[in-house]
Amino acid sequence: MKIIVYTLILSLVTFLHAEKYMIIHSNQTKTTINLNKMDSLTFVETTITLRGSILATNPFYTRIEEFNTLGLSSGSSKDNNFGACNSGDVNPAHASAVLSFADVCTDYAVISSTLLSNLFDSSGQSLKIQIGDTLFLSATINGGISDETITAFFVVISNPLMSGRTSSILGYRCATIQQLLLCAEEFITGSIWRGGAGSSCSDVHIAISPDGRIIMSNGIGSTSHLMNINFSSSNVDSKSIVSSAFFFPSLIAVNSLKYSKPLLRPSKATDHLYNPLIYDNAGNAIDQDSIKPCIYLSNGSPIDLKSGDSISVSGSVGNVICKSLSLILSSGTYLNSSTSFQDILDLIRNTLQLPLTDNTEANKSSVSVAGSTDSPVFKAGSLIIRGQPDTSKLLTNVKIIGRAAFNQNTALTEF
Repeated sequence: MKIIVYTLILSLVTFLHAEKYMIIHSNQTKTTINLNKMDSLTFVETTITLRGSILATNPFYTRIEEFNTLGLSSGSSKDNNFGACNSGDVNPAHASAVLSFADVCTDYAVISSTLLSNLFDSSGQSLKIQIGDTLFLSATINGGISDETITAFFVVISNPLMSGRTSSILGYRCATIQQLLLCAEEFITGSIWRGGAGSSCSDVHIAISPDGRIIMSNGIGSTSHLMNINFSSSNVDSKSIVSSAFFFPSLIAVNSLKYSKPLLRPSKATDHLYNPLIYDNAGNAIDQDSIKPCIYLSNGSPIDLKSGDSISVSGSVGNVICKSLSLILSSGTYLNSSTSFQDILDLIRNTLQLPLTDNTEANKSSVSVAGSTDSPVFKAGSLIIRGQPDTSKLLTNVKIIGRAAFNQNTALTEF
């Protein structure tokens, strides 16, 4: 293993402002870092976590989970009946009960949805939300005589079970995206407006559509337009990104709705490559055209692989050239029935004939999808392939290529 030693030198440079800086010299290049803007400095010890051959792809992302607070009894071509599952059912695809703010830390779908710190925008850029940040939501509602603008704040916490109100009537604690939206809905429709008389936008509902977009709906039961919705953050590094990701037009009229851009999260091994956007109560796709890719590349573009296309894996382990194996992709016909990332992981492991774990002290899976709490060396959502620590088992020439069904010589995606 090649070990690169970085030399850290603290110095004063005449053209810099009167602040503390760290100068990092490496391979005849110099990087200047303002220490006043650093949150932390971590030296990563890799002698245990990185042994043998380790290969990593760019990260993959998945659209965030569906969410709705309305009680819907049946699915149709216009309504997935998606959302929360108050009953405790682990499949949050359909719900018949109304979801309220009281369920913010008890509903299974709400507490298990994507953590705010794991959110990415539609271009694959992290929202950079961190534990301890404060998010803000301001809104304007007509109170009968004049417009009223109020701002609520949401403290980002790590434990979804601790979500709820702070000691302030305008303050909330939340850990997941669905908790944030449930708190935001409670704020917009709550009693804080009109001096305690209640909101004129009492029929506002916030949801996440099957394609990962946030829906801001101002129902016919409201008596005022919803105006100037604006999200922001106390974190200067994420403030503009958060505002852009949660952007809504300045006016959401009564009996209308508006959408944000899609939000993404790092992919997991259990994620499926495709899923229907519209399906019935049993999870069956309304039609084949409604089945769309739900895995995205690191730039936010959906994968360019279709049902019937294939993924092939080839490579060598030591001096042994492994026989190339391939997997025909299926988009499925109902919810969560398509090819999954786990199927691809199995294909890689079977092709390279790797054991379940890397046989190091860390005992890591030979093939996995990196999670947000894994080694900081890898980005969450990346496919990780770990060879054995024995130098005779070195992984070389490993290729994972997606090919079109109509022309196997055409490489669509190279992982």
